[in-house]
Amino acid sequence: MSGKIVIIGATGYTGSALAKFFAKDNIDCHLIARNEDELNKLSEETGQKYSICSDVTNSQSSNGSIVLFSTVAVDRGFNMHSVISTAKGAIQGLTTSLAAEFAPKIRVNCIAPSITQSKMAKPILDNARIAEQIPLKHAMKRVGKPEDLAETAKFLLSSNSSWITGQTIHVDGGKINLET
Repeated sequence: MSGKIVIIGATGYTGSALAKFFAKDNIDCHLIARNEDELNKLSEETGQKYSICSDVTNSQSSNGSIVLFSTVAVDRGFNMHSVISTAKGAIQGLTTSLAAEFAPKIRVNCIAPSITQSKMAKPILDNARIAEQIPLKHAMKRVGKPEDLAETAKFLLSSNSSWITGQTIHVDGGKINLET
């Protein structure tokens, strides 16, 4: 196994057993849970670092905002996108359900971008013939930038969006409104 593993709910029975298995095999993990005392004890036992996450179901400490990510392909329908559209469609459903469940303390929204400069899009954007056609399929005549998504997420995570929840925001340069 390579890379960093994050165990959410690390102090539960399964989470702590998993953390111990990984520590035994010298696999780096990051532990996340609500109870600092239990996390500290598990961290000392396993040598893994940890972060404390507040209980979002606790009405005394659960104010906040969650931003999830989808894709315009869910609503638009693109050739060769059935798998990602299915997965990201579930994220959009989760967004509306969690928004209802967590309200009024926590807001949950989703960003649905079109193609954006990213590691995943790099093979497509590196193809000169395809890369010159993509901006023509967007009203804004360009490919999205990571900053476009980050600015929207920053807004949705801030108190400036305090009356927005359960929404999927299309950050797509106008792709949703144009023919493919």
